[in-house]
Amino acid sequence: MTIEARDRKILWGRSHNLCAICRQQLVLDATPTDRESVVGDEAHIVAQSGGGPRAGLIPTAELDKYDNLILLCKVHHKQIDDQPMFFNADYLRNLKAAHERWAAEKFEVPDTGNNRHGSNSKGEVAVEIVRTSAETIDWDPQQSQRGNPTGQYVAFEGRQGIYWALVGILLVMAVFATTGAIAGSWAWRIAFVGFIAIDTPLIIGFWTLAMRPIRLEVGTVGVQTFFPKNSAWMPWDLIDRIDVARVDGNLGVVAWSRYAEVYPTTSEEGMGAHYIQALGAVRLCPLGPLRAGRHDVVRALQFYGQNRCT
Repeated sequence: MTIEARDRKILWGRSHNLCAICRQQLVLDATPTDRESVVGDEAHIVAQSGGGPRAGLIPTAELDKYDNLILLCKVHHKQIDDQPMFFNADYLRNLKAAHERWAAEKFEVPDTGNNRHGSNSKGEVAVEIVRTSAETIDWDPQQSQRGNPTGQYVAFEGRQGIYWALVGILLVMAVFATTGAIAGSWAWRIAFVGFIAIDTPLIIGFWTLAMRPIRLEVGTVGVQTFFPKNSAWMPWDLIDRIDVARVDGNLGVVAWSRYAEVYPTTSEEGMGAHYIQALGAVRLCPLGPLRAGRHDVVRALQFYGQNRCT
């Protein structure tokens, strides 16, 4: 069997001539002496041969169809075939779908009834594209449900030292208050007992928060952070660029997105993901509490985020 021209055209068109993993151009410009060079492969998700990677998952008649093809550079074609356990069929299908959604949004003008057409003074047609709002794209930036499929993300976690510090301070104050309640006069005893009654719930509350780790998950669908009090979620489709950057003197995972403003500011939320107006970006997670180095987090962002993290 061979790949039909129709399936080939759909694959290259929807992928916009870019590798679905690294998004490198797959058609290189001609030189003064030679024609253009095609460096892309129409890779099979489920192998054609019986002993190939991910073989035997679909009928033979479907092997050369568009649904079983993914456009890749030669390096990543080799990688997915050498590492079929990691690059399983579902992973590759999700990767392909995410890439094609990204390509459609980045390179194509939506043809909707909301677009307004007019002409300028030179008679040229002008098009005003109505941008999609966060409310219309079925996305909850603070969803608590895991956004990445099981087994298709890497996780980093750690605990906030500030909560342990508060627990320690409150415990010391409780000890002093208890000593005062035992040795002091009746008036002081009443005051110290009242203080202990207030102090004890605070100790329990901060202890509970200290025991809940901050967890950063970087996966095939997006980046998600679970905080002691809330969570943050941003799919790759909505991220223009992501990196580990220094914000207010501290390193954190920072994402640039046209929807960044939907996140709360630090003054509104305190702990958690927040919008940084000066950068026009969202700090999704601080690096300080995580038991991971900057290079580990950057490597995960580069792998799953493709060319969004450089």
